[in-house]
Amino acid sequence: MLLGCMGVLMGVQVLVTVVGLSRGGGIFRRPANNYADFEPDLLHLNHLNDLCLRENNSIIPWTYNSPKESRAAHLLSKDAPLADLLAELARCPEVEVLLPDDLHGHGYCEDAMVYVKYLHTRSLPLWVFDLEFMLDGRVQTYFDLCPHSAILFLNHFWEGLHTRPTFPPIRRS
Repeated sequence: MLLGCMGVLMGVQVLVTVVGLSRGGGIFRRPANNYADFEPDLLHLNHLNDLCLRENNSIIPWTYNSPKESRAAHLLSKDAPLADLLAELARCPEVEVLLPDDLHGHGYCEDAMVYVKYLHTRSLPLWVFDLEFMLDGRVQTYFDLCPHSAILFLNHFWEGLHTRPTFPPIRRS
């Protein structure tokens, strides 16, 4: 957990340094207000992290409470209307973050929400992979809706997802 936090801090420092250099500043010479540009992003990341700690069983999209995104995003729980769940899940970003409900502590939330925010994706609880939708007369699962979305597993917490019968064989290799 400590290594994850250190990785996040190092990543932010590298980002700050690169942006500072790209704006003509030297490593040791920065304007006093240089960090003001990052305040909205850091505040948004803080909101996502706080949300992750409180909502351990919801889909958390990167657009939730974002200052840069006009599309209103909301959390979806297992009890949400099936049509709303289907509409959200059908968005299919390039990568998804699997965040089981028992991993919603400080370290994993910090790591997961950085991926969620900067990859413009969402964190998914395990129950998403149990959902079934009737579409075009066929029962479909998350893997049918998003066959090309990669799933980012945190550490070794695969939660047996890759051994489920609905997990596509092409992804097992």
